[in-house]
Amino acid sequence: MDAVFIPSANPLGLSCGSILMELVELSSTSLAEAMFEKLGLPKPVYFVHHLSQDRFRTEIQFHRTKARYHASARRTKLSSRICQNVVASMNHAAEKAIEYMQNKEGKVLVDYNYYQLEQMKMAHIRLSARLLEQSDEINQHSKTIKQITKEACNYVKQVHNASNRIQDLAAVFLDPATSMCVSNMKQAIMEIHSSIVALQSSTTMTSQFLEEKGMYSDDEVPEWSYSGHLDEDSADDIHQHIDDDYVPSP
Repeated sequence: MDAVFIPSANPLGLSCGSILMELVELSSTSLAEAMFEKLGLPKPVYFVHHLSQDRFRTEIQFHRTKARYHASARRTKLSSRICQNVVASMNHAAEKAIEYMQNKEGKVLVDYNYYQLEQMKMAHIRLSARLLEQSDEINQHSKTIKQITKEACNYVKQVHNASNRIQDLAAVFLDPATSMCVSNMKQAIMEIHSSIVALQSSTTMTSQFLEEKGMYSDDEVPEWSYSGHLDEDSADDIHQHIDDDYVPSP
């Protein structure tokens, strides 16, 4: 597609720094005439039709290529929409001719602002693509944060439940009004042991999840594991100590 370069005034504002800018507006008819002159074609011809109720329609006739241009060649004819004045109808006819030359003959009317606009369009496309990419990343991070928050809430809930269970069992032990037999004490200790093991399992699972998400590393925190053994004593040893120390009430 060929570009027909037509200089024009800066349409971006009324001032540039401290210098007052005077906007020089070029009509569509002026642009069309300059375009055809640049292409080495005769200027387009306008036929204005005065309609009823002071409305106007303009027909524009022009040669679209040099190959078709000679004295007896038929000219392309286009009509404007119905307008309220002559100038508006002529400008609209000229705009249709410019559009026709672009779509049918591959001749694009441009000025130095055109290239700036194209650069801005390309920058906008690149920025839109980058924003879309970042939006996908943000959505993925948001999902990850929601998962981490859910896992953390579940972990806190399990810690809270285990803590409450241990406190309840300890309260039973410490209550002087409670009559505790060896079997009940063994059962209570086993329940405390189960709560601690469950808490350890939850801690391990949560740590693994956070490590997979890049939020936590076992290398930074020393690993602690509760296996139910204290000073090489097994759970049965502990129960035996309780049996040895327990003296039934008379």
